[in-house]
Order: sequence, then structure tokens, then C-alpha cells
Amino acid sequence: MAIEGLKKHSGQLSNTGVRVAVVFRKLPNDETHCLLVETERLPDSYHDYLIQTMNSREALETNDFYEVLNRRTFPDGLNCLTALHQRGMLRKEPVANVTMLPLPGQQVPLALINATIDKKVEEYIRNQQIPPQNPVGDAVAAAQKQARTVPEADKVSIAKGLILQAELLEDDAKSKREEAYNLAPELKPGRGRPADPEEIKAQKEEEKKIARRERDRAKAAALREAKKTEALDAKVSAKLERDNARTKTKAQA
Repeated sequence: MAIEGLKKHSGQLSNTGVRVAVVFRKLPNDETHCLLVETERLPDSYHDYLIQTMNSREALETNDFYEVLNRRTFPDGLNCLTALHQRGMLRKEPVANVTMLPLPGQQVPLALINATIDKKVEEYIRNQQIPPQNPVGDAVAAAQKQARTVPEADKVSIAKGLILQAELLEDDAKSKREEAYNLAPELKPGRGRPADPEEIKAQKEEEKKIARRERDRAKAAALREAKKTEALDAKVSAKLERDNARTKTKAQA
């Protein structure tokens, strides 16, 4: 039975109070960070549609909001998840700085919701150093409500979401490398003290090898992604055809 007024993916930043929609409640290789959208900073058309989607039954039936966004399009025709990513509206934020607001007057740490979904509440309590006689009470119950078992999610949407997460992590890695080079320029390839002729030659050869390997890896990765995309699109088309066929059969029955 639906819970009246439940906003499963709505929250706020604990340090500023800025309202957010949590798109990825945690990253696959970094459970201490999530990806979210600051709803107050969205264009009006995006804001209204995102809030409408966040309040939909479809969103309430999943623990991961990105699955729903990956199946929907904004009024301008762009895929919701892709548009938020490409326009720089997705923001990486520590899980510890996000408080969920599932019901009026009720605040639940995102970290506790993740622990409940992942069946790690006891570990969460230990990490928070909460005395055994006061084991979070209502907050745990609220998180458990939010993390109830849901129907099996669409595998294609999950796969596409994971691909997007990988791209975001790659972008983050590039940003961190540039930040490191700005702090210590001598570490950047091709920079540093003047080298002797033989050292320069060896360094250039090594840089060429590295560049070739990176190009080869990039080409191979692009080819793999292209194949994955083709396979995903084929599965999606097949699924839609099956769904349409079932709908026609039911209509004729």
C-alpha cells in the first residue's frame, strides 16, 4: 500500500539546506559518495518534470532513481539521465552530507537508508558509535519503509545507468589529474628539469608508447561501448515488441 505523501528520493544537503533529488544513492566503487541534482537550480521545465517524476509511482517502487530517469525524457525530448549528465547538473556529494526527507517532518540520513538497503544497519550503528540502548529507533524504521522490496528493475536501464556511472568516474579522474598537475607541474608528463639529449630522446619515446597505449585503450573501449549500446538497443527494441505483442493479444482476447 502506498504511503501518502512519500517522497522517496527527495533530500537536502545537511550543511546548506539546499534541496536535492538523489539520483545515484551511492557510486559503485565509492560508497561514501552519491550523485544528486540541486533541484532549485534547474531550469523551470526540467525542475517541474523532475519533481513530477520523483513523485511518480514508478519512482516510489525503486531504490535507485536513475533507473526511472533513464527511461524518461524531458519536455525538450532529451533522455533525462543523459541530459542531466551532459549539462553538468549531476553533482558528486559525500553521502554523509545528505539527509533524506521522505515524509513531512521526517529526516533520515542517506547513509542509514543505504545501510538498510544493503543490510548493514548494525555496521552503520557501530560506525556512528550509537549506544546499544538507543539504536536509531524511528530513523531505522523510516529507512526500512523506504527500502522495501520492489519489482525486478529493467536490466537494460540498470546497464545504461552503470555505463553512465563509469563515464562520470572517468571524468572525475581526469579532473583530479589536472588538479594534481596544477599543484605540482613537474609531475606532468613532458615537464620537469632540463634533460640531457639521450634522456630527452628516451622520454619522448616513452611518451609516444604511453600515448599509443592510451589511444589503443580508448579505441578498444569505444568499440566495446558501441557494441554494448547496440546490444542494449536491440534488447530494448525486442522488449518493446514483446510488450506491444502482449498488449495486442490481451486486447483481442
